[in-house]
Amino acid sequence: MSTIDTLDERILSELQHNGRLTMKSLAERVGLSSPAMIERVRRLEERGVLVGYRAVVDPAAIGRPMTALIAVDLERRHHDIFLNRLRAEPAVEACYRVTGEYSYLVKVHVTSTEELEVLVDELGDAGAKCSTSIVLSTPIDGAPVVPPEGSVSQRTRLTRRRRRSATMRADDIKPEPASRKRMRRQSQPEEPLEA
Repeated sequence: MSTIDTLDERILSELQHNGRLTMKSLAERVGLSSPAMIERVRRLEERGVLVGYRAVVDPAAIGRPMTALIAVDLERRHHDIFLNRLRAEPAVEACYRVTGEYSYLVKVHVTSTEELEVLVDELGDAGAKCSTSIVLSTPIDGAPVVPPEGSVSQRTRLTRRRRRSATMRADDIKPEPASRKRMRRQSQPEEPLEA
């Protein structure tokens, strides 16, 4: 797992809300210089934390107003045929390999129930047993992905707070300047030498 600090979290949050931000705007929002921001984003990309930037298209606006989830059960020998069929289907947005009663969960955007029926029949021809649910609404979609509670970034945050507290306590005990030490030594009477 990649180490993500609070600054990285803020960068990821901003980019997930608006992936079109310029590096300058992103730097201003997060409180970094542009070169520092460019370097941070580059490192997030290299570590595989940021994996892409893409436009989000409304399926209804391009003629695919109906979204459906298709739970698919099929025998192992049919997996390749099924997946090849899905890859060729423009209605498919995502296909998840899942545990439980079904093998896959497929998200599709279709023009009508008739198109959905044809698609389900074609998947059946590829060996799939399907259970289909039409999506009525999407109350949560595209929510930002954040590190889990107790994650590395949260431990990092706590460690930094502890360090800051320790530094602040250490700053309260200021070392005596060298000039004062000299003055104090000069003002002290010399001890007589013993004979």
